[in-house]
Amino acid sequence: SAIGAFGQHSVLQVGAARSMALIGHLHTASRSAEESFFEAPDGTAVLFDGWLDDRVAACSALEIRKNSTAAQIYFHAVEQWGDQADLHLVGHYAGVVARSDGGCRLARSPIGGRPLHWAWIDETLVVASVPRLLEAAGLPNTLDQRTLADSLYLNLTENNGWLENSWRLGVGEIVHLQGAKEAPRPVRYWQPKSIKINHSLSTNEAITQTEVLLKRGIEACLEDASSPGMLLSGGLDSSNVAARTAAMLGDNTPLPSFTFIPSSKWDGIEPNWGYGNETSRVRQFAKCHPSLRPQFIANENSDFGDDWDRVFAAIGCAPPGLTNIGMYHGLFEAARKSGCDRLISAEYGNQSFSIAADWSVAEYVRTGRWGEAWRQVAGNTVATTSRWRRFLRMGVAANLPDWLWGIWQRAKGRKIETPNAQIGALNADALRKHAVDVRAQKANLHNPRNFIGSRGQWLDEIFARGDMCSGEIEIAFEQIYGISQRDPTAYRHLIEHCLSLPTHMFARDGQDRWLARAMSQGHMPVAQRLEQKAGMHNADWHARMTPLLPGIRRELEIASERAELRELFDFEELFNRIDTWPDAPRFDDDTVYRLQMGLPIALMTARFVRHNNRWNE
Repeated sequence: SAIGAFGQHSVLQVGAARSMALIGHLHTASRSAEESFFEAPDGTAVLFDGWLDDRVAACSALEIRKNSTAAQIYFHAVEQWGDQADLHLVGHYAGVVARSDGGCRLARSPIGGRPLHWAWIDETLVVASVPRLLEAAGLPNTLDQRTLADSLYLNLTENNGWLENSWRLGVGEIVHLQGAKEAPRPVRYWQPKSIKINHSLSTNEAITQTEVLLKRGIEACLEDASSPGMLLSGGLDSSNVAARTAAMLGDNTPLPSFTFIPSSKWDGIEPNWGYGNETSRVRQFAKCHPSLRPQFIANENSDFGDDWDRVFAAIGCAPPGLTNIGMYHGLFEAARKSGCDRLISAEYGNQSFSIAADWSVAEYVRTGRWGEAWRQVAGNTVATTSRWRRFLRMGVAANLPDWLWGIWQRAKGRKIETPNAQIGALNADALRKHAVDVRAQKANLHNPRNFIGSRGQWLDEIFARGDMCSGEIEIAFEQIYGISQRDPTAYRHLIEHCLSLPTHMFARDGQDRWLARAMSQGHMPVAQRLEQKAGMHNADWHARMTPLLPGIRRELEIASERAELRELFDFEELFNRIDTWPDAPRFDDDTVYRLQMGLPIALMTARFVRHNNRWNE
């Protein structure tokens, strides 16, 4: 076996050119190249991309040296525990174990693991962190139309890759590959629905255990970081993480934080439930933590979609989430200029200690706790509808079976349409040809209701989609800015603990996110701790996009001349979205799905197809 260089990525060739495993390795993600590669005496070779959170505990359990590299730890874990290895290990990674007989085991960690793509090219197995490496290894760059359709429909739960004849592994999945003629059969080894509710913990015990696990996650994220920074909002999640991170670093170690704010083009219009500029809230929070050094970035000099081509070039795919993170480029650039080598975030806060328990009212009604249900409804001070109407919708209608709910909606003259369909703008032929809606429904991602009626439904909404290629975006930002990103709220033990807590730990006494608010005491101003309004992720979307509409229309007109895109899009619907563009931002579901989300995703996908097919060259 030999290891060589392939751009910024590692290449492993196993045996006499019988099998090649190629996996992304970036020095910002691992401490050294040695961390990522290990070859055992029997010829088994391991490639490891990412990091382990509990390295010392893993080494102790495996009875190996505590200074073993991540690749060595992974080899011994698979040798000792087989396909249970990834349940014993905790981290954010992808692992390839290539044996000398040509067999290969691929795996990703359960919570946002590093991505893995693979293809058989001339009977050689190529495994890559991002699709562009498959093309570099010789796979034709023909895009998979079904994957494009699924992406537009926000359903990237299946294993077909971005390029034809390629595959993608989902988070928390394992696949064993032996030959090109054998169909891959990935197995999902981590199932959040299997986590049982723990009713034995007292409230204080639950808070204490959550605190311990959150701090342990932060410690793992700070490991080997020389100059960390913080992605900070004015809400509960990142502020809780920032407070504890600052305390761990100490008062004498500055912690720069980076917050995006709307540009000067923003009209200041806000819904009753949200706020668009987080500057004042972050400044008030920073007064409680003197080591924080907040920076605010408005991305004044960038337009909507400016950075898409850079991400396409870095990874070779177009995740739908890419349209909602343009403001992060300014944050990463500011972090680079500040000398940060790592950014700490709290992206999984809403899946861990800051769960809102949107299903709580329905559950309380279903289990006869009507008083508690009413208190949750009455405790919402930012809603504009009456309490009784909200109670009927969240507590009664949420418990109706789908068929009865559908009859009720049709009786009120309402069209039943899923957010997927409103966002996707797929034409009827594409929907039918690729069975897009049928497969989304099979994956439990085809819910026409705009509310959550049960914990199980929430788990589907949050975890069944997998990571929606956010791992690829993570790699793109690392390549572009040279900064790694870690999220302590994605620490698996923390998430599993929080998923085991009963509903009343998250919704009680008329308060949502109860656990996060309880953990916030003493760490942030009271007004911030009790705030019911939420930060608006894209407050200035309307102001940024409106001046660009003539150019967007022209770009879509050019795109409509391409057969590959006519096979996907309902261009008449897309042009109608532009023609009916509102004079001011609105916050109803139809506007959010069709305009704020749907039009950008369609434009981004069309631009990616143009980029991939090199139509401008």
